[in-house]
Amino acid sequence: MTSSLGRRCAVEAFATFALVFAGCGAIVVDAERGEPLGAVGVAATFGLVIMVLVYATGHVSGSHINPAVTIAFVGVVTSRSVRDARTSRPRLEGRFSARPCCG
Repeated sequence: MTSSLGRRCAVEAFATFALVFAGCGAIVVDAERGEPLGAVGVAATFGLVIMVLVYATGHVSGSHINPAVTIAFVGVVTSRSVRDARTSRPRLEGRFSARPCCG
């Protein structure tokens, strides 16, 4: 089941907000309270938030959680829907370039 573009954008916006809110909140708490979290605590906060958001929103939007990637994603999705499926080439470059690395 594919989600609509609006729903995907809303999920990405929510995920970006949650990451910024929780991560920057951890930084502010760390600074205001005399560094009880430290660098490891702040990094763990960012990592745990990303883990939760990937599990929660990955099935809807791919879970980019980055506004720049989301904007590029919207451009790709809309350009693919406009283009005729018969004229689009399959993407084989990645498969051939990864082959020497995999052995």
